[in-house]
Amino acid sequence: MATAASPSQSMNGRSSGSSTKLQIGGVEVIMPVKPYPSQVSMMSTVIRALNSKENALVESPTGSGKSLALLCSALGWQRCIAAQMRKQYEEALDRAARDI
Repeated sequence: MATAASPSQSMNGRSSGSSTKLQIGGVEVIMPVKPYPSQVSMMSTVIRALNSKENALVESPTGSGKSLALLCSALGWQRCIAAQMRKQYEEALDRAARDI
């Protein structure tokens, strides 16, 4: 599910200096470090909520990486939606050009 490139260890034991890409709910999420399992779960919750246009209540202890997980999942979802919209726009332009 996740791929990482030549990680180095930071002071807290988590890899740094490379990114980890995950596919969560059809969305590519890029994390600057290898995520904790709780972060993957949190990102899945965020992406499900965004896809269904609903709110999500996320609770996790201090220092568990909530901010990073929330930001990375929201930005990944935004990139995914932008790519889908771009594709739909290009297809509409192609259809319109054929109709001329």
